[in-house]
Amino acid sequence: SQNQKYFSILDSEGKLKNRFVFVSNGDPKHSGLIKLGNQKVVNARLADALWYFEEDTRHPLESYVSKLDGIVFHSSLGTLADKTGRVIKLTKYICEKLNLNDQEKNRAQRCAKLCKADLATLMLGEKEFTKLQGYIGMQYALSDQEDQAVAEGIYEHYQPRGQNDALPRGLCGALVALADKMDTVCGIIGIGLMPTGSADPYALRRAANGIVQIIADRDWELDLCDLIGFSLQSFQPDVKIPGEAREKISSFFEQRVVWLLKQMDIDYDVVDSVIRKDELLIHDLIKRARVLQDVRQTPDFIKLVIGFKRASNIIAGERPQSSCDPKLMAEDAEIELYRSLHVLKENIDNLMRDFDYRSITRRLIGFGAVIDRFFDAVLVNCDDPILRRNRHALLSEVREQFLRFADISMVVIESSNGE
Repeated sequence: SQNQKYFSILDSEGKLKNRFVFVSNGDPKHSGLIKLGNQKVVNARLADALWYFEEDTRHPLESYVSKLDGIVFHSSLGTLADKTGRVIKLTKYICEKLNLNDQEKNRAQRCAKLCKADLATLMLGEKEFTKLQGYIGMQYALSDQEDQAVAEGIYEHYQPRGQNDALPRGLCGALVALADKMDTVCGIIGIGLMPTGSADPYALRRAANGIVQIIADRDWELDLCDLIGFSLQSFQPDVKIPGEAREKISSFFEQRVVWLLKQMDIDYDVVDSVIRKDELLIHDLIKRARVLQDVRQTPDFIKLVIGFKRASNIIAGERPQSSCDPKLMAEDAEIELYRSLHVLKENIDNLMRDFDYRSITRRLIGFGAVIDRFFDAVLVNCDDPILRRNRHALLSEVREQFLRFADISMVVIESSNGE
């Protein structure tokens, strides 16, 4: 039906019937002839498909893997055989990162090995039913008595094919989809073909969106920056990818993570607050963003943001200094801030282990009163350069603890004093 634009019909049990529906704008007086013509075309198409199916299944699906070295993936990135090798390696690496058991690892790697094999079959290579890639692989795998999960993964590893397409349901499909799409994005951008504006001939945005959606859907603890690094390594030594490519790919994925968070109705300034340049842990970013989104309008949090912005502005642009020296502290409020900061650090250390960001925000809000008392009682930019540097170092340490959760100075607030 995809190729001929016909509608197939199922019976009450969901089985395919030998009937079909088509729409014609021809003269109704000739409807009988039109029907016969369409039946003739469908019969011919089905006969063709059956012949190719029977020819292809004379050999196991695995036998087509070796033929992938005759199909170019990209002139600068090698053949589909080269790609398959990289996808197998990346799939294995992801399985290890997720601590999967041996059965899950073996199934995933088997799926990775077979995922592109159907592209070398007569059905796809000669007949060019290209829209059936993955589906033919699944059917041939089932014909070979391959594991059901492996066969379904061959079909699902192309998902999501578009914005409204489903994500892979099975573990094999999700793992291999992640590896295959990551290899494509890193390879194509790595050789300098970054999408520009609306021009995205290799559908890299769609592939990267699929990656971040799959990771988010499965709540996998995977750092995209780490996967990018491994993927780029797997191209060596055959493909020369310049060092600056990694930063471009990371920025590209950062944009897709931002897209994902905005799809979840997270405000743009909250997104800016939680995004980190050195790591892209999607499951973690989502947790942080949702907590920050929930508390951002509360009066106590707004007060905290004002105090934190004040502290950040004072030390803005300064290089990180050595830790502050408590012996140089003369005012009670700065001593209180120093002592409370160490309690806060211990609390955050414990809560971070459980990703308990809601409790962390409560601790930060409580700490906000200590910051306010410090600013009320202490002149930070005093005349004494030693005291001034020490107080700046103290504020730097305060900022460092807040940044473990989010850079809340990015949060936009509305207040009577214009901040």
